[in-house]
Amino acid sequence: MLSDLFMQKKTNKNTNPIKGKSSKTKIKQVEKPVANWIYFLLISVALIITYIAFAPSLKNGFVSWDDEGYLFENSYIINYGWKSTKAIFSNIIMANYHPLTIYVYATLHHLYKFIPYPYHLFNVLFHLFNVLLVFIFINKISNKNITISFVTALFFGLHPLHVESVTWVSETKDVLYTFFFLIGLLWYIKYTIAKHNKILIYSLSLLFFILSCLSKGMAVVFPLILVIIDYINGKKINIKTLLNKIPFFIVALIFGIIAIKAQATDKGIFDTSSFSFFDKILLPIYGLLFYLVKMIYPINLSIIYPYPVKTSSILPIEYFISPVILIILIGLIIYSLKYSRKIAFGSLFFFFCILPVLQIIPVGISIASDRYFYLSSIGLFFLIGIGLNYLIENKGKEQPILKYLSFIFLVFSTIVFINLTRQRTMVWKNTLTLWQDVIRFDPKIDKPYFNIGLQLDRNGNIDSAIVYYKKAIICNPKNVKALNNLGNRMYDKRLYDSAFFYYNNLVKVDSLYYPVYHNLGNIYSLRGNIDKAIEYYNKALTLKNDFALSYFTLGTCWNRKGDSVKSNENLIKAAQLGNNDAQSVLKSKNIKW
Repeated sequence: MLSDLFMQKKTNKNTNPIKGKSSKTKIKQVEKPVANWIYFLLISVALIITYIAFAPSLKNGFVSWDDEGYLFENSYIINYGWKSTKAIFSNIIMANYHPLTIYVYATLHHLYKFIPYPYHLFNVLFHLFNVLLVFIFINKISNKNITISFVTALFFGLHPLHVESVTWVSETKDVLYTFFFLIGLLWYIKYTIAKHNKILIYSLSLLFFILSCLSKGMAVVFPLILVIIDYINGKKINIKTLLNKIPFFIVALIFGIIAIKAQATDKGIFDTSSFSFFDKILLPIYGLLFYLVKMIYPINLSIIYPYPVKTSSILPIEYFISPVILIILIGLIIYSLKYSRKIAFGSLFFFFCILPVLQIIPVGISIASDRYFYLSSIGLFFLIGIGLNYLIENKGKEQPILKYLSFIFLVFSTIVFINLTRQRTMVWKNTLTLWQDVIRFDPKIDKPYFNIGLQLDRNGNIDSAIVYYKKAIICNPKNVKALNNLGNRMYDKRLYDSAFFYYNNLVKVDSLYYPVYHNLGNIYSLRGNIDKAIEYYNKALTLKNDFALSYFTLGTCWNRKGDSVKSNENLIKAAQLGNNDAQSVLKSKNIKW
């Protein structure tokens, strides 16, 4: 299908024969294969350069940032089969509904288990597919302008801001939803010019839109892009042209509601109570311009760009400058409409694609994220392509020098971006390199210290892990996981008073964090206060009634109190939930569960 979309025969606007020049017309037609050769050459160049930029990521491992939740702790991908597939498409995972992406993980796990290379290879391959699709898409909406198509595809392929989407295994959803998104757009473009099989072509566009939504919720902006495709093609935006978008808007509404409900299952809403109403207007405007700045100057990147710290109850000056810059840019876009709709199209493509993640509803701890730039960047790179094409085709006396400067700019940018992207992919080598990079960017964020501590903990380097957990708590005294893990490590080192101190602090921060009650129960049990231990184990089970470990420890406590009935009841529940220790005890007693 891709070849069918891509290999449409090129047409020339000046195909009508001119009297007395029929031989010249024939010569032009003979030259068409040369144009096709250049066409494929430029696509190949874009793909090869993109691969060179992202090749280091193939040697990377997994990282402790969502990879656990999507892969190692995800039972849906481990039990491969029809039942698991049905569950994948029926459940929200990691506060998101993207079952097609989860199914990709399940398939990769079924074939390769937890070997990192296939997961990274999948992302790189689909990124290359997307570079090809970007080339085809821009070629169609730019009247087959090969310069604009090549520049857009090239910059999309190798820009450093795309490293997060391509190199992070947990962002497979980015490359996947963009893949289906672009194919859907290409089918829609074909539908607008088709004379036959229009219903089939329209249905294919709708189908790929649905597949895109099943890969990532951000695809819901698809119908808005259809509207501006009509716009750039010279159509008036009215009720008549909007009618054929109704099924797309209905699908977008359904998946939008699902996405909102999925996010509601997570406690990821950032507390913006310290910001005024005016501040909350400035934050998304700053976030919007943040991507423009990082596109031009992709230096000092990070996986976390924290919200600003207010000094004297005032945001930093750049937040107040942002609306002024935005107004100027909007003015320039409106002015450009006197000459062309292309600048408006590229600007709106970027804005519509980035709109759902502009932190109007503040989710997470970052005011912006590199991964949100993946699909939306096509609009801005399209504008760069337009600018370079204008300089190259300029008919003035300065054309030779402008063409030369354009070529230098393109080569220089390519070399710089390749180097920056390769360096950035190496940051994602493993958990330690990733989070150490965040500390380099901003040493006041608690999350990297906790994640480094967690990795050191898993590696058996307990003393170093404790150091990092303490650093995380210094940065954020309300980091419940750091408090809990620090208490656990103190417990392991038999520093029970210290463990009790951290557990109690955790309860003050989050009284609904169920593991801490189990841990406090362990300390009371160790000290011989069985009644208090039972009380805390029950508190843990009140918050999580399928917590097998608490049922097991309750069983042991009731056994110590001499109540075999209650002891066996709790041991049976623990065994039924898969606790191996409880199963062994019951087996020794010849009790079935």
